[in-house]
Amino acid sequence: WNGLLLLYKPSLNNNPSITEVNDNTIMRHRNTNNDSNSQLILRSGAVVNLVIAILAILPPSYHPAYVLDMMSPLPPSNVHGHAFAAFIALFGIAYWLSAYDVNKYREVIKLGIAGKVIISIIFLVHYMAGRCSLTLAMGTGILDGTFAVLFIRILNSAKS
Repeated sequence: WNGLLLLYKPSLNNNPSITEVNDNTIMRHRNTNNDSNSQLILRSGAVVNLVIAILAILPPSYHPAYVLDMMSPLPPSNVHGHAFAAFIALFGIAYWLSAYDVNKYREVIKLGIAGKVIISIIFLVHYMAGRCSLTLAMGTGILDGTFAVLFIRILNSAKS
């Protein structure tokens, strides 16, 4: 098996992260079905989500979207912002975990893609209703839309 695997995937010959247990086992890669680009994209998505979550828990008068006049009016309380921040942070953690094994967490990544598309639509609708600026709606749409496309590409390249 090992010889056939090396013939099928010659790039594995010099990979130090692959170990051979004995002659009767198939070589296994430490990060199954992941490449460094997928890991970087998923971890970048995680970091972006965590930064946005931290910004979302700031008091409304200090929140960058209000300070930069990208959103108005100020909400009466920040309960919804804190709940939103919790969900953003949880998805960020999920993206980080997904970087370890795309196939194991592919359903989580699919939920993340759906969430990014939905959030982009929500901000577009709020812009059209005059409840947020074009800058905020476009920024959110571009950022989340880009990650949605990249996550789709990761799932397509790591077919189970």
